[in-house]
Amino acid sequence: MKGFPVDVGRLHRVLKIITLLEDRRFFNADELAAECRVSRRTIYRDLNMIEAAGIPFYYDRKDGGYQIHKTGLLPPINLNKELKATGKTFKRPKGLTLEKHLGNAWRMIRGPKAYEVELKFSPLVGPNVAEVNWHKTQRIRWDDDGAVYFTCTVDGLDEIAWWVLGYGPEVEVLKPADLRRRVADMAARMLKLYKSG
Repeated sequence: MKGFPVDVGRLHRVLKIITLLEDRRFFNADELAAECRVSRRTIYRDLNMIEAAGIPFYYDRKDGGYQIHKTGLLPPINLNKELKATGKTFKRPKGLTLEKHLGNAWRMIRGPKAYEVELKFSPLVGPNVAEVNWHKTQRIRWDDDGAVYFTCTVDGLDEIAWWVLGYGPEVEVLKPADLRRRVADMAARMLKLYKSG
């Protein structure tokens, strides 16, 4: 699926983790990493994605592992609602593809302008960043001191700014200046919030 904006390998792995956790057996991070042939750090990122998707899992201290909550994945169905067929079908506009719609969005929110982004990750987190395919345009360069330079081309800055903030002081925005200012402004507002509390 060349050029497809979704990391298919990660999607496959996340679905495998969900399937394992539904098995009514508890899996710890080491077991999940072995099953998926990735690092524990990658498993924790995948678990964060599963949590963000609203899939109800939990960690059981007694059994020492994760499991999908017994309520399952599907929300309860309200059988009191009446459903009516409209007879209408959805017709995809001619030439519309997901790739065309998303362009080079970081994930799902495409901005109106393309930006060349360059980030410098510290040796502490750089190896973890380098092992994941975050974006279809990404390029990685290692520095002699272990720092990782990450470059990509994205349409819009909103999503990538939120991602950068997640790495705190372990990443520096080198370009574009718009993203550097945006991250600095958001960090300053966060600092003000925590200083006032």
